[in-house]
Amino acid sequence: MLRQHVLALAAASAAAVVLATTTLTPAIAAPAIATPALTAAGAPADFNGDGYPDLATSAHSATVGGLPRAGMLSVQYGSRTGLQTTAALISRATPGVPGEPTENGGFGSISGQGDVNHDGYTDLIVRDGHGVLILRGGKDGLTGRGPGRITYGSRLPDGSYLSPNTAVAVGDVTGDGVPDILTVADEKEAPAGKLVVFQGPFDFATGKPAAVQVRHTTKLDGLRIIGLYIADMTGDGIADVVATGWNNGVVYAGGPAGPTPVGIVRGPTDGAFGDIDKDGYQDFVGGEAGQFDKDGSRIHVSYGGPKMPRTLSEVLTYTQDSPGVPGVAEADDRWGSAVAVGDTDGDGYADIVVGAPWETGTDLTATHQSGSVTVLRGSASGITGTGSKVFTQNSAGIPSTSERFDHFGARTTLLDSDKDGRPELYVSGYGEDNFTGRVWKLKTDPTGVTGTGATSHNLAGLGGPSGRAHFGYAFGAGKLPLP
Repeated sequence: MLRQHVLALAAASAAAVVLATTTLTPAIAAPAIATPALTAAGAPADFNGDGYPDLATSAHSATVGGLPRAGMLSVQYGSRTGLQTTAALISRATPGVPGEPTENGGFGSISGQGDVNHDGYTDLIVRDGHGVLILRGGKDGLTGRGPGRITYGSRLPDGSYLSPNTAVAVGDVTGDGVPDILTVADEKEAPAGKLVVFQGPFDFATGKPAAVQVRHTTKLDGLRIIGLYIADMTGDGIADVVATGWNNGVVYAGGPAGPTPVGIVRGPTDGAFGDIDKDGYQDFVGGEAGQFDKDGSRIHVSYGGPKMPRTLSEVLTYTQDSPGVPGVAEADDRWGSAVAVGDTDGDGYADIVVGAPWETGTDLTATHQSGSVTVLRGSASGITGTGSKVFTQNSAGIPSTSERFDHFGARTTLLDSDKDGRPELYVSGYGEDNFTGRVWKLKTDPTGVTGTGATSHNLAGLGGPSGRAHFGYAFGAGKLPLP
């Protein structure tokens, strides 16, 4: 039986980087249920096809043309020196993007990314109030030229319609070599109760896919879908789908006949993939950001391959009270709001970065909801407490200071933007400076993530407008809205 882990630790100063040397041990097992589960992930974006990973960041409250909260997003392109310090800024004022900027329009909320038309360039998927807008990548990068759209309320062949709160993921789940677009459909009796596969390639001229597959996940699997992620967890060379719900999720094996349930996951708030135990299979890490009780903030690990969980009792669960995890589980920390997975120390094992944007430091008045990130290392036996770290804005080398409502750790992603073999950790705090928002870059070295040499930037620093923007509310990895 897979073990549910609950991570623990004595209280540590939020101002310091805490190192633990404990091996994580099993704790309470979750109850088993018969519902299946699914898997997901995403490759780094390369919007301009130059081989360097790029980063798209939401700023949905930015002022555009004097209109408050009209919204925009920034795109920083990777290079041999890392992410560029200027950015392409895209809003409804950008030529080619449908509509006009409007007050409270909120443009720029990123839903996903992927090469939806199979032309070798990553495209970006953005919510725009009418559905999801697909911004095309190309040799000049991401622009507003010739976008596509999937409209909310669009009828599917079985009579259901696309959900206005849809999750979106891109990947070849049919095994034909062409990326597919996955989303969610509603029925009156089953909101978010169907998994929809728009088979690629997507035709930007007509807005139509090559074909459509629909699986009634509520009826067949007991699942109303919150999040979608794509990766090959089974190791058969075909991408699989992870669909998460509030209490459970399903791993669906990809193939020509459509998604087939093969495993279980958990993690409604966020998700990411990586090979934590270096066995050659992609593992899924799901975050669950509890809002009111200390037991609700946690992460869940479902190992891929032959070890893939078939019941929820086999999913491994960790909290800040699990042995070896820095910090203490408290109500409203929202530890698990963001997760990123990647090898931060070069040992070949993927590590887990966990965001807790509502974490409060030792000074309750000054640091209420200032936020933190925790790094847990992978090993041959899975996640270990050895070498665990926690970072806040008060950690050595990290710019700025932990303050009320900064929400540092709201989003996390690992990118090797300069392709030097070592990823950088990008952490957002959308509440920084009265919700102007900021993104930090933390370097990695043989010890893992380090505050040494860390830098940060906001939207104005990239050439955008100043003032409240919620910059960093989402990254281009397709993170879902925060709870």
